Amino acid sequence: MKIFLKILILGFLVFSYAFSKSICEDESFKSIYKAESPITIVSEENTPTKYTFQIPAIKREKDKIVVMRFKARLHTERPGGWNDYLGLEVNGKVLDKYTNSGYYRLVNRRDLFKTTIGEFDWWGKRSGYPTIIVYFGNGKDLDSRVISHKEEGYWYLINISDVVNYVEIEADEKTGKAEPNKITLINTFLNRYVPGTKINMVIDNLEIGYLPKDLVEKYSKPELEKYTESKGKESLKMQNYELNIGEQGEIEIKSR
Repeated sequence: MKIFLKILILGFLVFSYAFSKSICEDESFKSIYKAESPITIVSEENTPTKYTFQIPAIKREKDKIVVMRFKARLHTERPGGWNDYLGLEVNGKVLDKYTNSGYYRLVNRRDLFKTTIGEFDWWGKRSGYPTIIVYFGNGKDLDSRVISHKEEGYWYLINISDVVNYVEIEADEKTGKAEPNKITLINTFLNRYVPGTKINMVIDNLEIGYLPKDLVEKYSKPELEKYTESKGKESLKMQNYELNIGEQGEIEIKSR
């Protein structure tokens, strides 16, 4: 009995450790740019506000994905809910839920956001921009109604590998393009939403760098749809495969 209890406790400690910190804090992160200080994007009454910065062209690294990590919040002294108010743009491309290759862009918050009052998609739309849910809070404490992603706190991990400018070397390996990267953080919260208050977007600990490709894929690779056999309308059977055409025009190939 004592041995079983000891194993059970050890297993619980391992499980707790594995989920005790954000994916953003993984030790394999290799930084290539770090903001010198917190960024405050002051909210206005009627118009979204922006903060733009530039970094040099990025060197490609084998089996690495370029990501941006930061903590974000709409600053209030105490936690007070959440909503989709954070937009992002890189080199003129407004970012949305998926990368060009179909991966979830928001690496550390893929599944639905679960709370005691319901479940929400992390992505919405404000003022014509795709936007991510951010908390109203102080950057430390979470709203007590939050159920999922507690280990992530205020952290966000964004896959930007498909939209950044890379150092492009020509055939002679001496010349090439190296266009800088223009990155814009968009605050779509308007002070008129909460009359008599001034609530600004705050971005802390912003860094851009590399994470291993397999780590990023582990957390952001979309799930494949469950396979269901086609109700065949036409069928062609050969020695090594079978081709079926379904009632709705779908095509199914079975390898023998």
